[in-house]
Amino acid sequence: MTRRALPCCLLLAAIALECTAGEPLRRTDLYGDPLPKHAVARFGTIRFSTDCGGVALSPDGRLIASADGERGIGLWDAQSGKLISRVIPQSRPRGKRPGGSCVGRVAFSPDGRTLASYGSPITGGDEVRLWDVTTGRLTGERGVEVGAACNAAWSPDGRRLAGVRSDGTLSIWDAATGGRIAEFKQPKGKPLCVAFSSDGKQLAVGLIVANSSAPNSPPRGAISIWDLATGKIARHLTGPRSFVTAVAFTPDGKRLVSGDWDRTVTVWDLADGQPVGNMRTFHSHVCSVAVTADGKRIVSACSEAIEIWDAASRKQVRRIPAHTSFSNACISSDAQTIVSGGLRVAVWDAATGRPRRSWPGHLHVVASAAFIPDVQRIVSSGGQTLRFWDVATMRQTLCLDVRQEPPAPMVLAPDGRTLATVADRGVVKFWDAITGEPLPGVLDHKADAIHALAFSPDGEMLVSSALASVPKTASGRTYSSRLFYWKRKGDTFRKSTDGEYPLSFGIRFAPDQRKLVLSAAGLIRVFDWPEVSEVLRIAGPSANCRPTFSPDGRLLAAGSRNKKYDHFVECWDLDSKKRRWQSEQADTMGPVVFSPNGKLVASADRKGNIYLWSADRGKKLATLHGHHNYIPCLVFSADGKRLLSGSQDTTLLLWDVASALNQKT
Repeated sequence: MTRRALPCCLLLAAIALECTAGEPLRRTDLYGDPLPKHAVARFGTIRFSTDCGGVALSPDGRLIASADGERGIGLWDAQSGKLISRVIPQSRPRGKRPGGSCVGRVAFSPDGRTLASYGSPITGGDEVRLWDVTTGRLTGERGVEVGAACNAAWSPDGRRLAGVRSDGTLSIWDAATGGRIAEFKQPKGKPLCVAFSSDGKQLAVGLIVANSSAPNSPPRGAISIWDLATGKIARHLTGPRSFVTAVAFTPDGKRLVSGDWDRTVTVWDLADGQPVGNMRTFHSHVCSVAVTADGKRIVSACSEAIEIWDAASRKQVRRIPAHTSFSNACISSDAQTIVSGGLRVAVWDAATGRPRRSWPGHLHVVASAAFIPDVQRIVSSGGQTLRFWDVATMRQTLCLDVRQEPPAPMVLAPDGRTLATVADRGVVKFWDAITGEPLPGVLDHKADAIHALAFSPDGEMLVSSALASVPKTASGRTYSSRLFYWKRKGDTFRKSTDGEYPLSFGIRFAPDQRKLVLSAAGLIRVFDWPEVSEVLRIAGPSANCRPTFSPDGRLLAAGSRNKKYDHFVECWDLDSKKRRWQSEQADTMGPVVFSPNGKLVASADRKGNIYLWSADRGKKLATLHGHHNYIPCLVFSADGKRLLSGSQDTTLLLWDVASALNQKT
């Protein structure tokens, strides 16, 4: 061992001894799934947890495939929700970015033995790949590269695959060999989606078309029906007010169903090319449409709901509100099961609209979390719920519907008994952190959204940052961002003052309550408190960063970035007003926190990694891998032995700090 390495090893040993927990680490979570290295608990489940852009259900209903963007393809057991396999397709050496190919959509062949993966209009036109799933696992690419497409569809007999590219190219490939059978060029418009007719003789292509009659007007939608025998357009359907995002033929081939960006589902008569009727979703743009095998039902999905329509009357039969933001949905051949994608895959009973399988836990990003002092529980917020967890058993003990506006903050008061949450339309409500009962007092900001909350260390003050709409002025501004100061009055708080101030995503008091830090995208400002006089301004922090004070109040740490968008952790000395250290590049986009003893700094990145740094020099001591998505919250326990992380993957992980520091770095 070199002399240079000795101080670092001694530092690691000293911190690890101080953090030793004294009990063996658990290896599995409540559902028997393995825990990441150095994790001692998981709250929520990784079953069906995948931020996916598309899903597909195998014809026999046993498997679900998810298109997970840069994370490739996931293959799931439809009954248990367990991940069977994951594959990240590698990009071809044709000038594409290095690493994996971004997968936007997936589709099973009619016999269920092959899975096609491809891009999407949003993720881009990556290669179409074919995967053998006869063994129930993704074992590799089938044959040669098929081609490139932003959307693709199987022929009913499974022998052909059609794909469209944004440059207007329409290709037909042989599914067995990967050879190109035919290629056509869409005369005008940009193709977005494609579907075969039930007899395989026609192909519908949904388009976005420039409005030639009014060049300054938004583009419109259109649909081309191609005759594959002649290679010519048999009919061109016009009328959608916005671009067409999804198409599907009815089983008899006489009608076509389309969904568009204007929140409309349209049924077309292919005999005369006229719309038979429209169904308005009233939520957001239509992501996908499907028709049941008997032709009696139409299923449409948008980001906020799945809707089932009667095909004859075009009336809504059932609406399934989004458990998370939906990306698309598909329906089983027997019309009994609907599968949706989003932050989580979900399987629904089409008759009742209820989930066939669910687990206690968050369905949205975990935005905030806290340890409840003197009680072996933690509390977390995500979506519109507060959830309480027993640390020893990893079980959810209480779920409160607090009507919270996601991803609004939740904060625990210094007394450890009062929780403040943000409800719809700029309202703060209070809850008893032990019993979960609502407490008196509601703070109405008369604002559209609240982005940050912070209690003062003595619990007598609450500071909040809110954004409110205002009448349009000559300068064109239609909003106002304000800071609110609320003082405790008995059992509740009353507004002390408020004032216009740039929108803050992070508010934090120094432990001695003598300083206040406010952060926004690109700027951190430190003030003396209660004078509210600025003492330090730091440019260049990461977007949505939330800086943190050291326990003695002398240091400030935050995520930062340079002009090349390289991300770091920076630590500033508040006495000298100079930067003490900058970490190595760490893609830090999430929170940064000090350990209670002030010796460690923890940070998180957008890919779900957590880093532990020495607080004195910024040396990386450990890296924790366990989440697969952005981490909005990090919290040390009061004794510093545990680190709690909450992620956009909808789970929380509890980490053993000593175990992490003892690993080889």
